[in-house]
Amino acid sequence: MGPAETSQTATSAAAPSFSPAEGSFTGPVNVSLSSATAGASIYYTQDGSTPSAASTLYTGAFTLSGSATVKALAVASGLANSSVAQADYVISGASAFRQALSPDGDIVMEAEHAHSQSELNPAYTGR
Repeated sequence: MGPAETSQTATSAAAPSFSPAEGSFTGPVNVSLSSATAGASIYYTQDGSTPSAASTLYTGAFTLSGSATVKALAVASGLANSSVAQADYVISGASAFRQALSPDGDIVMEAEHAHSQSELNPAYTGR
């Protein structure tokens, strides 16, 4: 191999990524976490504290109804823990929404005093 052709073996899990990316939102936002490391477990906090393997295990998207600093850590067997990833979510106007569960378990957002969901929450996709 030449100098430009190096082979690297991962020594630590890939840091988690957030979807949607951090930012400002009107109303609640559903946050998903992922790691590029296959089989990695992700642990996270929503209060800005540093996560560890004793923190909440990520099992699926969660809803933030108020502003939060989410931090996440990926842990994989045989690798060092990832670096801690952080995303800051600023939620405003959350009181303009009422959250309920539909009979099939989906979260339903209802606007109070608005013509449409998208007027209050540009990130609203109709789901």
